[in-house]
Amino acid sequence: MSDPGLAIQAALIGTLRATGAVTALVSTRVYDIPPALQPGSMPTFPYVTIGEAQSITERADCIDGTEHFVDLHAWSRSPGFVEVKRIAGAMRAALHEAEIEVSGYRLIDLAMQDVRYLRDPDGLTSHAVLQFRVLVDAID
Repeated sequence: MSDPGLAIQAALIGTLRATGAVTALVSTRVYDIPPALQPGSMPTFPYVTIGEAQSITERADCIDGTEHFVDLHAWSRSPGFVEVKRIAGAMRAALHEAEIEVSGYRLIDLAMQDVRYLRDPDGLTSHAVLQFRVLVDAID
């Protein structure tokens, strides 16, 4: 069986790309990593990326699960935090306590833990980091 983190990542990206409120703001620009950039060019803003993740094994007599903490990043070049906060709100609405399909696993819980808003050092980019907790159990 593959790493559950891969199945979770695919489910999160698929859910965000299929949610109208998210695509209304970022189109289908939800990436593991943004497409390769040509020298001197910039990515199309706004967009969302999968970020850092942590996986913790959860074992008991009746469960072969893992708890995952996944960061999702929203990026905007609109002045201020308005656009990036709208994107973060749409992402939260799409994922918090959602019952998404995670291939090969039973989703036990999906919840947003926190969100941080940052101004990047370039002075132009607003950035939101949303952390989600995802608990899954392997399907036998």
